[in-house]
Amino acid sequence: LSPSSGSQAGGSIVTITGTNFIGLTSVTFGAASATNVTVLSPKSLMARSPAGAGTVKVTVTTPEGMSSSTSGDTFTYVPTPIVTGVSPNFGPPRGGTSVTIIGSNLADTSIVKFGAKEGVITADVATSITVTSPKESAGMVDVTVTTANGISATSSADRFTYTSSSTGCTDTWTGNDNSSFEDASNWSTNRVPTSTDNVCIPTGAKSLPVQLSGSEIVSSLADDGGLDISGNLTLAGADSTSKGPITVSGSLTSEGNLTVTGSLTWEDQAFLNGPGTLTTPAGSTVTIAVGYAYGVMLINGVTWVNDGTILVDSPFLLEPTSGAPNRIENNASIVLGNGSAIQDNGGGGGTALINEAAGTISDAGGSGWHASIATNFADSGTVSVSTGTLDLGATTTVPDSASFTGAGTIDVQGNLTATGANVTLSDILTVSGSLTSEGNLTVTGSL
Repeated sequence: LSPSSGSQAGGSIVTITGTNFIGLTSVTFGAASATNVTVLSPKSLMARSPAGAGTVKVTVTTPEGMSSSTSGDTFTYVPTPIVTGVSPNFGPPRGGTSVTIIGSNLADTSIVKFGAKEGVITADVATSITVTSPKESAGMVDVTVTTANGISATSSADRFTYTSSSTGCTDTWTGNDNSSFEDASNWSTNRVPTSTDNVCIPTGAKSLPVQLSGSEIVSSLADDGGLDISGNLTLAGADSTSKGPITVSGSLTSEGNLTVTGSLTWEDQAFLNGPGTLTTPAGSTVTIAVGYAYGVMLINGVTWVNDGTILVDSPFLLEPTSGAPNRIENNASIVLGNGSAIQDNGGGGGTALINEAAGTISDAGGSGWHASIATNFADSGTVSVSTGTLDLGATTTVPDSASFTGAGTIDVQGNLTATGANVTLSDILTVSGSLTSEGNLTVTGSL
């Protein structure tokens, strides 16, 4: 037999040499029949081995009878490669991660694939392979190993997740059964994530967006696929990220830093809890689309750093608790819809809204537009009211860099203090509260 060994999966082309092969009727490997049998001559034939295991006798049958057993007719099935672990089991979509694959029968590996793409093998022994991950889209893939004896079968042990997370994935969403966060069968570990888990929701997974309706605590979140929170989610770790869409109609608590580069939408009465930080980078958009009179409540000392766009379509409330004021630091754009409000229910004190020098707060426009900022407001940037009226209902401080512009009306119903040495306020400013100038105040429009 040449070769005299092959994969347990079968498929090896074996040349069998002997005599009297005329009129061949069958070739068997043990009890299993070979396929694709071709007689080359009375002394030679070729056959494809069936699947099998161990060492078996190869038998040739003709009308004259069955071949007798000899020392040369044994065929040994060699085990196919088995993958029992992948470390690390995550990496960035750009590729380039050095990954160690643990298993058995891995010697002389010819190909390692991450899904459909080949990695670069850098080391290979019988029990482990070192490979560099290829570039791939965010999501979860099976890592398979190919040797001369076959391709490893896929399992939960060989999964690798392409993700932006820097903490890795200890539990990855598969969505095998449905969209419920609370269903253990939808997770790679076959259990619902706990407070020690770094949770990854990859794009391309099944049953997206994930639906969270209970009260869950996880260490960190790397959301690329999408998450709807109607219950309560607490992120207890230092850093979490979201590239996929998040919709919150329940409560989202961040005890560390949560960076949202995708879309974030609040619906119904929703809560953002501290004491951590929510960051919306440049290019990201957060929509406050709340159909409830109390809008979104920021509580327990949360800080929201906005470098993207916040669209406020309905009342947006800040509700600081005693000793832990909540803050929005705007470095980019906040757009206020008709009837919207950023207001403070009291309790925490301090400055709740900070419009930095690069920040702009503007109106969405439209007939009868009217909105309000009824919280302590430090404005170093631009407030633009193109139409309608913006009410400033609490304490507003304005340094030199601030700018009030537009053809609408800014109604100071609380206290406006010009803290800079030379402050210029342009266009229409109505004061029904208090105006204090600590330096030179120039009004270029009407007052």
